[in-house]
Amino acid sequence: MDRIQAHKAIGKTVIVDEGLDGTYIGELLHVITEPKRPWKGEVRIDSVLSLPESMFTDGQINVNKMKFKESQVTVVAGQKIELAPTDVEQETFSQSIASGLRTMYQKLKKNPIGKEQLLLTLEQYMNKLKPMKQRADRSQKPTEAPSESLAKYTLQSNESSFYFINDHGEILPLSGSTFEFTWNHHSSWYKGTYESNGIFVSHEGQRFTAKEGDIFYMDEQQFNPFYIWKHELEPAALQAFKHSLSSFNMSEDDLVHCHNALLHQLLGSQDTTSFKGVSFLTFTAPDHYVLVQHHFERTLFKDKEDEIYDRFEFTTDAGERSVVFYSNAFSK
Repeated sequence: MDRIQAHKAIGKTVIVDEGLDGTYIGELLHVITEPKRPWKGEVRIDSVLSLPESMFTDGQINVNKMKFKESQVTVVAGQKIELAPTDVEQETFSQSIASGLRTMYQKLKKNPIGKEQLLLTLEQYMNKLKPMKQRADRSQKPTEAPSESLAKYTLQSNESSFYFINDHGEILPLSGSTFEFTWNHHSSWYKGTYESNGIFVSHEGQRFTAKEGDIFYMDEQQFNPFYIWKHELEPAALQAFKHSLSSFNMSEDDLVHCHNALLHQLLGSQDTTSFKGVSFLTFTAPDHYVLVQHHFERTLFKDKEDEIYDRFEFTTDAGERSVVFYSNAFSK
């Protein structure tokens, strides 16, 4: 394809032909053009279409001879890239290698003359790959289409970030998101989370580079303030909170109210990278009452770890108090 066609193919599945080093399936992420020089494409390798000949020497199989690794992002000369057919089979990297070995095994079985040792080696590989493929097939099973109860969102972006917007114009920033989303890719449904730079990762480890205008769905259960509040905490901070709550003979089941101030700030601040405020949680039991004030500070960064500070202040109706701190980057 020429560079004009290549720009139109960004985000689509392509085939990378490396000749004797194998043929690969990937996603075209970016097109690199320089004056008076052939264009190049930045491709993320997803699977193998044909195995490299160098894998097979002296009747042995060397998988390390593969030119690319799974999910490797590489720059490829444009003349090696072509748009993949719409019916190209999508497999994981390991599954595609197994399929290639299985194809070669079936071919050699029909005409093994001079390749007896390689055929024997392939038979041994087939025995190992059977259980692996069965496990992979189960894990890669696409999810069902989303039900009408799920919230529908459209992906949008600006110069610095990606975000969702719903039919009511409400904005949901994706930076630091821990929500689970459902999306459709190549006529199959997947569930997963947002990674960064417009990339979503399914629970099976498959990466999907989304583009502006793509549709995603989210379970409305995840809008529960307490559900979101817990998922905005670092594991160590959440563990400290639960431990302190239990010291007052309370559990999550005793929650009667949650005011999630961080959620309100996240939903209403598309370009903001610093958040500070207090959330309030109320827990009750037949014989006592506990109010938790969660003082939080968040500073989000693109090129380094976010700065996180949490202070949990527990107060009972009997006047008992307890304070727990958590910080990943600085002290207060």
